[in-house]
Amino acid sequence: HGLVELKERNGALQAALDVLPRRERLVLSRSYLEQRPLRETAEELRVPEWRVCQLRTQALSRLRRLPELELVNE
Repeated sequence: HGLVELKERNGALQAALDVLPRRERLVLSRSYLEQRPLRETAEELRVPEWRVCQLRTQALSRLRRLPELELVNE
């Protein structure tokens, strides 16, 4: 039961990431999946670190509003 639930959540998260704009998706991937420092992501995108924080906040806010993530928000 735990493994099936985990697969369902991962599938929902991947589907949600796919609907994000490219930069927001990249920021979340670098931050949470790859656990890279903010500085590295900022350098990669050629933006200040504060902008990376802003993009991450926007992305998380957008994900929280997606109905397909209801099972993850529980």
